[in-house]
Amino acid sequence: MLKLLKNPLYLAILFLLITVKSILLAQEIPVLPNPIEAMSETDYAIYHEIQKQDELYHQILADYIDTIDLSALNIVYLSALDHNAQMEYINDVALIENFGAKVITSWTDFERFAEVNSPQIVFIHGLAVAEVNTDWTQRAYRSGVFIVGLNMTFNDMQKITGDYCLDEPNPGYMEYFPETALYFTFSLQTPEGANRQLIEQGLLETCKDRDADLGGEYIAGHGVVNLPIVASIDEVVIPELRFDYARYTLPRSKELLQFPTSDKP
Repeated sequence: MLKLLKNPLYLAILFLLITVKSILLAQEIPVLPNPIEAMSETDYAIYHEIQKQDELYHQILADYIDTIDLSALNIVYLSALDHNAQMEYINDVALIENFGAKVITSWTDFERFAEVNSPQIVFIHGLAVAEVNTDWTQRAYRSGVFIVGLNMTFNDMQKITGDYCLDEPNPGYMEYFPETALYFTFSLQTPEGANRQLIEQGLLETCKDRDADLGGEYIAGHGVVNLPIVASIDEVVIPELRFDYARYTLPRSKELLQFPTSDKP
């Protein structure tokens, strides 16, 4: 250490570092304005009302989630005769035990069951995709039926739902897991007289999501979830599915979702 202290180069570097640090410490750190404090009275009233409505919505959602019993819903599983559809966590028995699902292996039987029972959640195995009548699944998806793909690719889920406006989360990541779940979520509320078909087309096919582009106001929920299944289905899938099922089927009143608007252009 004494040798270093006697070294002119070392002393010069040390002096430079101390000088730079002193300059940085001497500089005043700019204080950023609080955006809330900078609001006008009108904008603050809007912000405050939105906060209140948001808190109210989340409380209503939490109460609603507590009422959701997935085993009480009409759930059907389009499985595959291929023995590869029976894996450690994804298998017919797991779907029956954890969801009370009706397991079916042909599309004809599936449609016959669906006509009578109006399923609220549909599981489809990736090996059964070739069986699917996408006209049926796309209509069901637009009507709020939850469609969950098991070991299904993102592209296949797009075809089954007819939804081409969601981005794949973490592309390539799910390839590292032998068992996966994937589902898209979509809900839409439109005022009386709105062109619902045009709005659906914009949100799911042409990927336009502004009121002005779609000819009117609407309330939509739209998302995607993919899950690596590394433990039993009841531990991995049920908590996520229960939450999202509640979030996307919760009736949303106009009073809850209408906020005051600013007079500013």
